[in-house]
Amino acid sequence: MTQSTIAIVTGASGGIGAAVSKALAADGHFVHGLCHRAADETLDTWHSAVRGAGRMYRQDLRNHAQTTAL
Repeated sequence: MTQSTIAIVTGASGGIGAAVSKALAADGHFVHGLCHRAADETLDTWHSAVRGAGRMYRQDLRNHAQTTAL
């Protein structure tokens, strides 16, 4: 499958969110992951898991200004 669809995963740095992100990337989706408090090492691990088929954003969806900026 080619990367023709986009997926948005909230909580992408956590266990379930990271697993969902990895599975979606493996199926050919480009994944936009959202997290609000992940360490740099966690983000590096996430980027490795999706193998370049995604981008992680540090955003707190409870913060209207951050959500609008996204």
